[in-house]
Amino acid sequence: MDESTLYKRENRVERIKSQVISIRKTARAALDLIQAEGVEAVTIRRLAAELDVKSASLYYHFKNKEEILILAARSVLEGVRSSGDPDLHWREWLLDNTCTARAALLEYPDLVPILLRRNPLGIGVADHQKAVDLLEKQGMPFGAIMPVFDSLESILYGNIMYTTAVAADNRSADWEEHFPGMYRAECAAALDPDEAFRQAAGAVIDGIVSAVLAMNRAKKPGS
Repeated sequence: MDESTLYKRENRVERIKSQVISIRKTARAALDLIQAEGVEAVTIRRLAAELDVKSASLYYHFKNKEEILILAARSVLEGVRSSGDPDLHWREWLLDNTCTARAALLEYPDLVPILLRRNPLGIGVADHQKAVDLLEKQGMPFGAIMPVFDSLESILYGNIMYTTAVAADNRSADWEEHFPGMYRAECAAALDPDEAFRQAAGAVIDGIVSAVLAMNRAKKPGS
């Protein structure tokens, strides 16, 4: 390899590395703004100021603000969907994985509407593929995997939006005087929101897997 070719290759690698670093910094800056001021604070001009670059530099890498927000969402969920102890039983692995995703997104609930404008399973699809491979290897009924994924996504995003709304409203203050039954039920709640979500996710998994196994048995000759 001549010196000119080597220089061009090294220079191309350096440009690629620089672009990756820029993208990660942009995602981090967007997440910081979302956490501090909400998603409306994220604009190309504001991000450019935070990163000390010109707006044109951001437009070189991103088509618009929406693309940056999708990048931010990807960075929050990066690695989450395939995380967890692979030696756990598939049901416990799924529960831990879903609760980990919930904890990550609760830090940035403003990203949920962004994710819902696309197919959430398409965000981090490589991680989902790893999850499918692991679940199949662990023995989860294969026909149940996608229905479980879709259903868990549904309750996950709904729960985050609901939890965020509840946190913003001190409902007990009004209920104690005007709705005493609701107030007493609130005070007597046996599960905290995290455990209630885990139980709900577990019920979804169990219900779908049971239905799939029953269908499989019904399809067998002589059943």
